[in-house]
Amino acid sequence: MNHMPRDLLILLSLCTLFFTGVTAQEEDDQDLPWSVHVGARYVSRFTNYGIDLGQDNAALPLAIGVSHSNGLSFTGEAVNVFGPTGGFQQSSIALEYERSLSDLFTVSLEFTHFFYRSDTMNVLSGLSNSLSINADVDFESVSVSVFYDMYLGGTGASYFGVSASGYFAFGDVVGVPVFQLGFVSQEVQGTFLKSNSGKSRAQIGTGAQSVTGISNASLLLVFLYPLGQGFSASLTPSFIYSPSELARRTSQFIWSAGIRYSVDF
Repeated sequence: MNHMPRDLLILLSLCTLFFTGVTAQEEDDQDLPWSVHVGARYVSRFTNYGIDLGQDNAALPLAIGVSHSNGLSFTGEAVNVFGPTGGFQQSSIALEYERSLSDLFTVSLEFTHFFYRSDTMNVLSGLSNSLSINADVDFESVSVSVFYDMYLGGTGASYFGVSASGYFAFGDVVGVPVFQLGFVSQEVQGTFLKSNSGKSRAQIGTGAQSVTGISNASLLLVFLYPLGQGFSASLTPSFIYSPSELARRTSQFIWSAGIRYSVDF
């Protein structure tokens, strides 16, 4: 008989505690709006936390989601990576709850389950579940966020950091500059370390190495433009500095462009 992993039991317990009382909120109000969105983005390199996840290839993430005004949302995503070894390499489903504790302070909790075509495609591909905690403080001209992402499965991993963002507008175009500093703590198989790039598996061996420290320092500029009828477009140039042993390149410029459709009901 198979037993549920202990870390997943703990995760489900945390989610249960966090969601307690959500379904009871405003039960008599039948007019709470739902929102559905679908979107697609082209990214010049598929990265996360400053780490290349697509072997230096471009990718096309596709997403669909539904959310309720009580803070609950459900999202699904699939990532198609281009290049000679491309195709749909990973997908995910996520359940999130967001709650405003005051006019300034918002917290959210998200559980995500990942599906990978191969468990050797990138440094995160052996980690099938994650629990993300995020806290936002919104001031008049700037927003500060702190995040902690805990990956479960394999040897586990932790990514955490802080970001600051602003806001400006030129007519209908909205600009959001974002600076993010991230950190990593993870046991990593030697095949994923950039110091072993070009070596054979026999030279690298089968051991794991602990990687801790700065994962990335990133500067992004997000441009948003409403197209009308529920459609909007985005363009995001960004510069990423990644001193971590997990990054293929220390510095890289990447960009993404996307389109999104959303409707409320």
